[in-house]
Amino acid sequence: MTPTSLEAFLFEYRIRFPVGVDAHEDSGSTPVTFGRYGMRGTPSMVHIDRDGNLRSHHFGAVEDMALAAEVTRLLEERPGACSIDGTCS
Repeated sequence: MTPTSLEAFLFEYRIRFPVGVDAHEDSGSTPVTFGRYGMRGTPSMVHIDRDGNLRSHHFGAVEDMALAAEVTRLLEERPGACSIDGTCS
């Protein structure tokens, strides 16, 4: 999406929250972060824990309560207590 089409999209759908734009590498058409996290499309959501580990990846809409539960679970964990696959000691 070009900056002009993104601006039109945000205006049309009255999106008022900050929207990040991913960087592109010269060698490919897939945005950098999109490719690194294996995203398939929009909307996508990833949760990264306080140690920088990818903890979950969702493609498509996520229900508010499920999102809140997942964020709460991550916030309540002891730092460094869980592995990237979500298992915690």
